[in-house]
Amino acid sequence: MLSEIAGQPIAYREVDVDEGVMTMIGGPVRAGMFEYQTGDLERALGHPATKFETAVKAALQTTDA
Repeated sequence: MLSEIAGQPIAYREVDVDEGVMTMIGGPVRAGMFEYQTGDLERALGHPATKFETAVKAALQTTDA
């Protein structure tokens, strides 16, 4: 999806996960614990969450300026 939105190839690069947030949540992420959707984020935000595609497009637009 990132390549399609950006209009250019976006390569995946494996990185060492040895510090920071990924040290704490890397295991659950790899185990698929975040693959299901709940309404928790929307309840916390108080409005609908932004779709991933929309957020990526917005981020790419801000880097073009």
